[in-house]
Amino acid sequence: MKADDEIRSLLRRYDGHDRAIMRRLTELLLSDLRRIASNLLKGRKRGSFLQTTVLINDAILNVFGKNHLLPTEKIKLLAYFRTAMKNVVFTYWRREKRGQSAVFQVSDKDLQEIIASNGKHEDKLDLEEALEHLAHEHPFEYEVFMLHKFLEMTLQDIAVKHGTSIWAVRKAWEFARSFLWQRLYGGEEA
Repeated sequence: MKADDEIRSLLRRYDGHDRAIMRRLTELLLSDLRRIASNLLKGRKRGSFLQTTVLINDAILNVFGKNHLLPTEKIKLLAYFRTAMKNVVFTYWRREKRGQSAVFQVSDKDLQEIIASNGKHEDKLDLEEALEHLAHEHPFEYEVFMLHKFLEMTLQDIAVKHGTSIWAVRKAWEFARSFLWQRLYGGEEA
């Protein structure tokens, strides 16, 4: 069974409690999680306690510990992990700035502050709905958008992954942005 198919199958069976599924998903996603974590930590000063492994571990605890219903697509799950890692980095930076201990778990209070600072809950639902429409109506453009925006893959890497031209990927990226802008704001992109 291909890794993506196995991930999809495991996500469908995941009930929020099965540690064997959590372990296997983590094994299958580890290289992607490492890439996301190292991208998020680029430019941090050496000697900082927050390192790739710590970031991945906290994100795993956060995603599997707080989400009993996970998306059934690998790309959306990786977007969950990326968001969790960004929240950990943000919380770590805030604690470091306050002179607090670097060893921590992201608390529910911290997550609520992060959610509040990122905008209203309805906006997130609108974005999720717009992404679902994009996925349903234009699957290739959706995948390009998710890979580039949330997983920070370059357009060139996406072209290679799909065996298509950079031009086709760039057009898909531009279309996805325009599509989402129109769904969210009802007009042409600024």
